[in-house]
Amino acid sequence: MAKPVLGSDPLARLKARSPERWPGAASAVEGSAGAGASGAAGDDLDARIATFERRLQARLARFDGRIERDVHVAPGLDPTIERRINEALHRLEERVRRVSEVVEELDEEERQGLLESIIELGEVFQRALSLDTYRRYLNNFGMRDRHFDVDPFGQESDAREAVLPYVRFLYHRWWRVTVQGIENVPDEGAALIVANHSGVLPYDGVMIAHAIEHQHPAQRRARFLAEDWVATLPFLSTLIRRVGGVRGCRENAMKLLRMGELVAVFPEGVKGIGKYYHERYRLQRFGRGGFVQVCIRTGVPIIPVAVIGAEEVHPVLYKINWLANALRMPLFPVSPTWPLLGPLGLLPLPSKWTIVFGEPISFDRYRPEDAKNDFLVNQIKEKVRSHIQEMLNEQLAARRSIWLG
Repeated sequence: MAKPVLGSDPLARLKARSPERWPGAASAVEGSAGAGASGAAGDDLDARIATFERRLQARLARFDGRIERDVHVAPGLDPTIERRINEALHRLEERVRRVSEVVEELDEEERQGLLESIIELGEVFQRALSLDTYRRYLNNFGMRDRHFDVDPFGQESDAREAVLPYVRFLYHRWWRVTVQGIENVPDEGAALIVANHSGVLPYDGVMIAHAIEHQHPAQRRARFLAEDWVATLPFLSTLIRRVGGVRGCRENAMKLLRMGELVAVFPEGVKGIGKYYHERYRLQRFGRGGFVQVCIRTGVPIIPVAVIGAEEVHPVLYKINWLANALRMPLFPVSPTWPLLGPLGLLPLPSKWTIVFGEPISFDRYRPEDAKNDFLVNQIKEKVRSHIQEMLNEQLAARRSIWLG
């Protein structure tokens, strides 16, 4: 039998309470006594209390019987589980108590140090769960056990030699690049190579640099400027910098040109690599003309370049803007192969490439202060853009096939 909830007398507590806690009942009793009916009222109240007591005792008896009938040990349940749980809780409680005692014994300075340590530990866990941590790790992938023979912009001869077989395969076998007008690139001295941009990834910069280095009589090395968003790509950003790519900004271009380097720029920027397939070979806006200002200040010529074939390596059919914003990318393209085929869809299609180097555009007649003339800068910018568009149209008219050239 279960222990009675209210003891042997269920109304013992109610009876023991003082009348002050029941002012309504006390006033009612006193009012009844004043009316001369105290005896009858008292008998009636005792009768009601007795009836309520019998009913409560009957309900308690039924409740006890239900407990004895329904409460039983579930079949197959380990009887030691409850004991083990209680022991674990006791151990945890004991450890918490010990930690609390230790903290109470510390002075204010020690408590502050402990708090700072806890906060620092939380920051460590936060970094461990952050995608930026793994992005930085991938960017530094493969940086061990190699010679750091690098220039001020991060180019390494070891890395160039390591990727050269892959670049040669893409250049000669996969895209079968044909070059025209390579003699327009100067044998020495600085020059700014301005080309159309496409292909989602900066394949065109690598192919232009490879063509100049291996098909130009002077075998010069050209540096190409990459967009800022490329620096956020795991592993690829480090690889591009190691093989000769440079972060695209006016300051870096000025430094390279003053060092006598060949520098390739793509004024279309992200708008160029993100063109839809039906917009291919239609040059986008050439920014604000920063490349023209660089040429006016340094006096170096512009070599216009038209690249045919790069716009088909990753045909952009659709762009998912909300996913690009979530991944902090300028665009998230959807092509016939990506993301449908997964990682296999990242492989570029084997289109036939043609790279045409136009005649140099001289800036000898301009003074450095002319770079502040916005009207002049915009005029030259549009002339260069129109010239490259004409080169593209001429090559497209002569092309027979995307895959055969």
